[in-house]
Amino acid sequence: MKRCLCPRQLLCRSRRSSCSLHRPAIVFRNRLRSPLAGGPSSQWSRPFSASAASAAKHSRIFEDYVTGVPPKCPVYGNEQQKNPNSWIPSLDKYLTPSLREGETEDLYARAYGLATILSYARFYGQLDLLGYLGYGLNRWSDVHTLLNVLLDAADATRHPTRVSLSSLDWGSDAGFTLERLTRHAPSLKNVKIKKSPDSSNVPKFRDLTQRSFANDFSELLMSQVWQSLGSIILQAADRSPDELKLGMSFVFRTLARLHHSGAISDNIYKCATPDPNTATYRPPGMHFLSTHIMSVLSETAWGAHEAEVAAKAAEMGVESPYVPFKMGVRELGPEIWLELILWCCIEHGYVREGLWLLEQMKTRTDYLAWNFQSWESLLRDQGTAVVENTNIDTEQFWRRPGNDASVQQQTGQKRNTIFHGLAKRTISTEVVASLRDCFVNFVYRGLGYRGLSPTELSHVISRVNALIDTPESAKNKTELQPTTREHNWLTARVLQSAGLDINADPHSMGRFLRGSPHVVGPWNNGPPLVEGDLEWLTPSRLYDETCAFQGLTEYVVRSYAVQRQAGLAFSTFGFLQEAIDTSKSRHIQEFLKRLQKSDPNDIPVADKRDRDLGHGKPETSVPQVSNVTYAQLVDLATIAKAYPFANWLLFSNDLDGPPIRRSEYGNQTLAPSLLRYAGATGNIGLQKQVVSSLTQPYSLNTLRALVSFRILTGDWDRVILMLEYIRNHRLKSWGHGNIMLLAGSILRMERALHKPSNHATLEEKQHSLTQAKTILTRILNGDFNDLSQRTGNKAQLRTLRSIYRIFLSLPGPLADIATQSTFHSPNHHHPSYKSRHSIPFISPIAFHYLLSAVVDTQGSAAGKSLWEKWCLEPSHSPKHTRYHEGGIWRLYEAAERDHRRGDPNFNASWRRQLNEKVVSPNLNTVRVIAQGAAREYARFTQYLASLELAAVDALAAGRGLPSEPSALPDSVENREKKRDIEKIMEWCVRQFQVLRLPEEEINREVFDHLKRMRTRERVRHREEVAEREREKERIRGFVEAQRLMEVERGRAGVRQT
Repeated sequence: MKRCLCPRQLLCRSRRSSCSLHRPAIVFRNRLRSPLAGGPSSQWSRPFSASAASAAKHSRIFEDYVTGVPPKCPVYGNEQQKNPNSWIPSLDKYLTPSLREGETEDLYARAYGLATILSYARFYGQLDLLGYLGYGLNRWSDVHTLLNVLLDAADATRHPTRVSLSSLDWGSDAGFTLERLTRHAPSLKNVKIKKSPDSSNVPKFRDLTQRSFANDFSELLMSQVWQSLGSIILQAADRSPDELKLGMSFVFRTLARLHHSGAISDNIYKCATPDPNTATYRPPGMHFLSTHIMSVLSETAWGAHEAEVAAKAAEMGVESPYVPFKMGVRELGPEIWLELILWCCIEHGYVREGLWLLEQMKTRTDYLAWNFQSWESLLRDQGTAVVENTNIDTEQFWRRPGNDASVQQQTGQKRNTIFHGLAKRTISTEVVASLRDCFVNFVYRGLGYRGLSPTELSHVISRVNALIDTPESAKNKTELQPTTREHNWLTARVLQSAGLDINADPHSMGRFLRGSPHVVGPWNNGPPLVEGDLEWLTPSRLYDETCAFQGLTEYVVRSYAVQRQAGLAFSTFGFLQEAIDTSKSRHIQEFLKRLQKSDPNDIPVADKRDRDLGHGKPETSVPQVSNVTYAQLVDLATIAKAYPFANWLLFSNDLDGPPIRRSEYGNQTLAPSLLRYAGATGNIGLQKQVVSSLTQPYSLNTLRALVSFRILTGDWDRVILMLEYIRNHRLKSWGHGNIMLLAGSILRMERALHKPSNHATLEEKQHSLTQAKTILTRILNGDFNDLSQRTGNKAQLRTLRSIYRIFLSLPGPLADIATQSTFHSPNHHHPSYKSRHSIPFISPIAFHYLLSAVVDTQGSAAGKSLWEKWCLEPSHSPKHTRYHEGGIWRLYEAAERDHRRGDPNFNASWRRQLNEKVVSPNLNTVRVIAQGAAREYARFTQYLASLELAAVDALAAGRGLPSEPSALPDSVENREKKRDIEKIMEWCVRQFQVLRLPEEEINREVFDHLKRMRTRERVRHREEVAEREREKERIRGFVEAQRLMEVERGRAGVRQT
């Protein structure tokens, strides 16, 4: 049966032989001398044939249709767009010339215009025009005509890559896989020689390699076809049986043509052995119904063909060559045909159209409501054989395991009943899950601008999940739930799609993880399972239970910390702890349930002494998190000055203990971060605990952290001692952070030198400052450099020269120290000293120590100047314009590459920055300046408020306003000062945006200044609109005055005459 619809030959049940359907149109017309000569009916004819017209000739037309600006919507107004009758005149002009005289539009233009109208009606009015044209206006012939317009144009767009260029037939048409073809070397005697293609029809290499706009244009048209067919099926299911048959007959004719033209893949009817344990699979329903589907479509195609030939014979006054024949095929319900349409959308990539159909289906309520049902219960326990034994000709539903008797089977009802499949108005959940899974295939991967971003992917997944969620699951969405195989599979597919780079964009992955409540894994704080233990695990535990989401969430937290996204890192860690606590709570509840069911005599009773010794207070509340993540979080809290969060990590009084256990203080992955935090907060007790927990040998990172701690505490003798120890005994040297932290301490000590203090006298402060300057001078002179530097490696010297240049740009003690160093000697300024190596970059973490000191001592404006002089501008980076959400870098376009250069991607301005700047900034670089500007803004607004209160009090006392302008809150000087601070904060907002910080986090970082900016923009916009309206009124008044003057002049001329 199926051969009659494949794109080879129509098996015509007539007294005459048939002819091929794929002959060129001109040859076909020459052979068709009478309507009785046999051959294809007009329902299969097309204005263009794939062999007659190459899509390469119309590449420019297709490109304009696909990438150009679409025409304007012909219907305006919300009420008009919701009215289907307003759209019908726009459809009428796309009917065939036989129905509307004088119509000579090009086929492609007609199809494009028709698809645009149908798309506009769905978008603006939520209307399916072809369904309304059929069921609302009973113009089914026009529906069929308009569908053929779309199909004719889609069939005519054949891309050159579909044409075989080889004259050898290697068996690719047989459906062999590449592995099967290449496993054994093919024998030349089995290779058939085909006729060489005509050289005039061979496509050029450019046509083969450029983007297939013809394919895109075909997809644009076919998307409207699938949506219209699905919508007609949904409307037919709501109608009476007679109206159902009428509408479905036109659906069958279109599906028959799609099968015939090869637009529907045979994979839809294939069925592998289904495994209910997998998350997504194709149930065997379409496979079992393939013969019946082909019978229905063949009968419809035959009936239409016979009617056309009979009508032509009647016009010519001859007898019809066909014998009336009725196949009497069992009717299939709209459930079957709707699921067939959905599987076609999945197989051919029309996933958005499939989702639109599902949402239209879900809008029906009460007795018209549609439901979802899984095949899992039918296929469990070898149920496939039971389902396969269903007698589709007599039964209404699929048989189920344990119900071999056909309860629906009743004699004599074959023609009066319909086979519905799973149930009436019910489709499988597997088709919905497959549609959701198919969306992952369309994520953006860096080619051009097409593809789903992670935000769009999460949105469509949530829309699909909302369709199949039960009321109970919808209520429980606010609570975290155990993992499921469906969500596990989907997450694995998203990770494998290469559309998400967690290191570059952790926010997208974090949002995806929070989009589903199924993230709670099993509580497993014991030793890992060995391979032999896996045999005892049930399929449910293997496929459903996983701790992978805890690991993924921790990975996202770590990526946030590396990128210095403080707020998101802390909130995501809270989400991780909530998932772990939920897992722990469920584990306790399951233990109590097992305890209630067990025999009291079998419950072991522990001795009190053992209980007191073995069950003390837990060391940590989150044992699953690694020390690397904790180290990153502590460092982030230190540099972002989020000290309460770090205190909670270390000194929480929860029953389960703090997240960071005391026994891990000596771990040298974590110890340097703890030492840096202890130095920043002056916590000597924490420093002693960490040092006492350390075991030798000490890592270089730990030793440098100890040096930084001694710098912060002003213990200069031990600073020198440790630097010498690192140089002499470890053959290493200082780190960037040590130098910058020492420089920042000098700036703060210089500022606090003449301020009164209870801790030290002026002489002690001066002595401490002198010691610090001496150590920094010795470092710049190379006294503490690595001993290997004397053998010819000059990397540290170049690094010191970069630091020297930074110090020279800061007037004050740092510039004085730089001038006293050996870098300030004439030899270092000689042109021959310039190195051929690139300037080494300073670590941004180290640079923040100096930047923070500059902002604290000189203000945010000085910090911004330091940025502009030494930091790369992220917005000028060539990667900035090519970055896409998800951490994907777009490939270069042809216009962005200059092949006349040795490096086609060379960017002179960016290369100049790389040669002059020494710091690559990150979010914390901006945060330091933003925090300083926010403090200045808060202090200045408080100062202005005090001035305003003083002015009000002065007026109330009758003293009058102060004479000095600076004492008035709205003076020009104060407004300019406030505006300067606001400009710095606005600059920080722009830099945060360039560095891709989410908007809600930007607003938090600048203390709601972004909201103030948005408010001012809205006020400014309203003022501009009002000013334009006033200008229009003035122009209208002027024009009216001119008109009145002209009228008066005319009257005066008449009176004079």
